[in-house]
Amino acid sequence: PIIYTEPPTTHNLNNDGSTSTVQMQAVDPEGTAITYGIAYANSTNARPDQLAANTTINQTTGTYTFTPSASNSEEGSFKARLSATDGITSATRFVDFNLLFSISASYLIVAGGGSGGVGNTGGGGGAGGLLYASGHSFETNVSHTITVGAGGGAKSGNGAGSSGQNSSIGSIIAIGGGAGGGNGAAPLVGGSGGGGPDGVAGAAGIAGQGNAGGLGDYTAPTNGTGYGGSGGGAGGVGGPGSDQASEGGVGLEYSITGTAAYYAGGGGGGGYNNTGRPAGNGGGGAGGNRYGGAVSATANTGGGGGGDGLTSGAGGSGIVVIRAPRAATSTTGGPTVTTAGSDTVYTFLSSGTITF
Repeated sequence: PIIYTEPPTTHNLNNDGSTSTVQMQAVDPEGTAITYGIAYANSTNARPDQLAANTTINQTTGTYTFTPSASNSEEGSFKARLSATDGITSATRFVDFNLLFSISASYLIVAGGGSGGVGNTGGGGGAGGLLYASGHSFETNVSHTITVGAGGGAKSGNGAGSSGQNSSIGSIIAIGGGAGGGNGAAPLVGGSGGGGPDGVAGAAGIAGQGNAGGLGDYTAPTNGTGYGGSGGGAGGVGGPGSDQASEGGVGLEYSITGTAAYYAGGGGGGGYNNTGRPAGNGGGGAGGNRYGGAVSATANTGGGGGGDGLTSGAGGSGIVVIRAPRAATSTTGGPTVTTAGSDTVYTFLSSGTITF
């Protein structure tokens, strides 16, 4: 027999107990009728535990119908040999079947960073909250909602900046970075807290997601000194304005995409006459001074924006990365799809969904 409709090499069974089909069609050159069959790759050819009923075969169309178990305890895989015979010789194909109720994957969620504050010694923006886990269980055949938070917008005039927006995978939420404080306005709590202005303490970060911003230090302008506190980062607190060597809180480094990179660094505090403080490693923006020069954070790092006396730096947008041992069945939102070793990596720079 000659097979002219090839079955797939792998097939994922529905985990809700509903049936699914695989087709293999063959023809005999001499016109002899074809009989289709199935055998399982075990010592007794017993029906695998992953099937709740015997496989049925439509002998006219070569369609195999599989009824999977709906019990989580039967999760697993098996190999089957599909055959087409004319009574003398056979043609065969092997298919790997999978019954999966969940998939173990790693994720990195970084929220949008806060923007810096404005006014003489504006505080640096806090980095977006960062969450990382390996071996997280994702339910299969379910659409998981991905949200990528925007960074806080740049601020002009006087006052606190804008906090970043949350990023999430379903109910797992990284909190947006807190805004840096400015003249007459305190910094805001966030994934990492914003830096304080003019002698004001930095805001707190969210436990497990980031760190606090630094204390602002403003001396009488006759001596030309004064710095806003720098924003907190995922890996460290923001530096205080009293320390001219201080900088935004450092981010954290991960290799989930296959390449090591830092994420969620805090923004640098603004200076009065002096150059503002440097940003923390992880996409944060450096601070400016009362004449301008603040730097916006790098997009899709969750970094905090720099503080300033004129116009502060914007916070960086967030990012969501999922690294899985097998490919998703569908995605929306246009994630970048790459490989790292034997894993498939999905990098979301905007909101969407993923289904395994």
